[in-house]
Amino acid sequence: MSEEATSSALMWHDLTVEHAESVRDLYAAALGWSFSTVNMGDYDDFVLASPHGDNVGVCHARGDNASIPAAWILYFAVENLEHSLSEWQSRGGTIVNGPRTMGESKFAIVRDTAGAHCAFFQAG
Repeated sequence: MSEEATSSALMWHDLTVEHAESVRDLYAAALGWSFSTVNMGDYDDFVLASPHGDNVGVCHARGDNASIPAAWILYFAVENLEHSLSEWQSRGGTIVNGPRTMGESKFAIVRDTAGAHCAFFQAG
């Protein structure tokens, strides 16, 4: 995930599922994409890469990711995560997972008032 995205820009997509390897293989085979692993300690998550340079993540629904819905999540860059989350909640949105840290950066997965999920990411 790029940590140099412009505020409010769409910067990443990922999918969190119980059987990440089989889902990874399904997308890779159907789309002709390659994949690399991202070590998460006691297991690996994956980055799928298209021949055109597009990247998406396929993650295991384990540990901190267990509550993330099995859906493609869009990540939007924000300048101030706490402010964005406060505004989100004041307008009826909910926080599903997080805020969490990833190195110097932090993010949260949220649900809007229609039930759709996305994430906000603040670069460190």
